[in-house]
Amino acid sequence: MLETGFVYEGFTTYYGDKNLYSSGVFTVEQYFETLEERLDKHFNNFGRYNLSVAQSSWDNWLDGYVPGVPYRKTSIYDEGNLIAFMLDVIIMEATQNKRSLRDVCRKLHNEFGKKGKGYSKENIIELCEEAAGKDLKDFFNKFVFGANDYDEGLVPCFNYLGIDFQKTQNQNLNERDFGFKVIEQGTLTKVNLVAPYSPSWRAGIFNNDDVIAVNGTVVRNNLNQLLNYYSNQKSIDITIISQEKLRTVTLQKDEKEQTWFFKSKLSILAQSTDKQKDSFNIWNTF
Repeated sequence: MLETGFVYEGFTTYYGDKNLYSSGVFTVEQYFETLEERLDKHFNNFGRYNLSVAQSSWDNWLDGYVPGVPYRKTSIYDEGNLIAFMLDVIIMEATQNKRSLRDVCRKLHNEFGKKGKGYSKENIIELCEEAAGKDLKDFFNKFVFGANDYDEGLVPCFNYLGIDFQKTQNQNLNERDFGFKVIEQGTLTKVNLVAPYSPSWRAGIFNNDDVIAVNGTVVRNNLNQLLNYYSNQKSIDITIISQEKLRTVTLQKDEKEQTWFFKSKLSILAQSTDKQKDSFNIWNTF
């Protein structure tokens, strides 16, 4: 049970979002916006290379769902949502759109929920394989029990439904060019995520640092505007308060022009085939 958080939190999150679209409460654009947020959370979570979503279930049970150590774990909500989406489409494709993940959930309810029985990860795999009519152990080993990026699994699923998935440039310079995210708390601009091996990482900026100034100009909820103003310079000095100490670090853009924190963008393919259109419409009704 402790490794199945991707089911009891992820599957339910997936259907919570999807049912809003299927029922007409969400437009397709609104649903895509919600799914884009899930995608961005996955791709911006560097813990995906450290702990699998199954292992992260243990952490969530132990630490009470707090964020915990940076870069350590994934989210049973967001990664679980994406796993549910991929399984939904994989089952559809394997059965010529005759079955879906909903068949798995229905059987899970009838065979376990109604009888007051708990289920195991093996039960989930078995039910999914039964619905799909094929072996899915490679999928589970890679995306549920393995610490991997989900690109490889998501792209063919989006393609099957005629959904275009693009990674677009982030417009915030602190995120795109220097690899650190901030949140504004009143007049404070606080670092809440630093991309490993980014310019900010190498310069020694850490989570919870307060950004005070850019090239000597005080930051007043305008960090991105100041970075834009000085964007033509080869390097930029950032003054921060880190662990109660004031210090200044120098940021330089990556020499290979690498960027960070792209934004996911979903849309219906302009030239989708009849099969893709039919599959999308059927997916919407499942």
